[in-house]
Amino acid sequence: MKGSGQKAIGDLIPDPENRRAHNDRNIGMIKDSIREVGLHRSIVIDEGDVIRAGNGVRKAALEAGLTKLRIIDAEGDELIAVRRRNLTEEQKRALAIYDNRTGELSEWDFEQLAADKAAGLSLQPYWTAEEEAALFGTAKGDSSSAQRSSRCVSRLS
Repeated sequence: MKGSGQKAIGDLIPDPENRRAHNDRNIGMIKDSIREVGLHRSIVIDEGDVIRAGNGVRKAALEAGLTKLRIIDAEGDELIAVRRRNLTEEQKRALAIYDNRTGELSEWDFEQLAADKAAGLSLQPYWTAEEEAALFGTAKGDSSSAQRSSRCVSRLS
């Protein structure tokens, strides 16, 4: 594992096919967490600096005024841990809650998932066949796909 490159957060490219949508509340809570306990989540970029995981974190970091970026090159066969020091017990608690709650507040981008499906890409093993049917409102006897998809955002996020 080695570090590489001198780039700024703004140099990273958001995933043009991101399957998650980040609403204002989601981005706002990520910004609040950055301000209260600092950055605590890494993101994943590919060799072209396209963000594959962490698009919402990048957006919130930029909105919070952060610019510094450290890139760690990795092959995917080791866990990379971020050690945070000097947090109070309340900040440690807040960090854990922010980390989990912000993930719940993002939503699935149904248009992108439908485009994946239309392109012949499988959504399994991420969803079972039954979950996929509910996701797109195609379950037997379902007459309200938009309403069903809306409910699935919360249930499957």
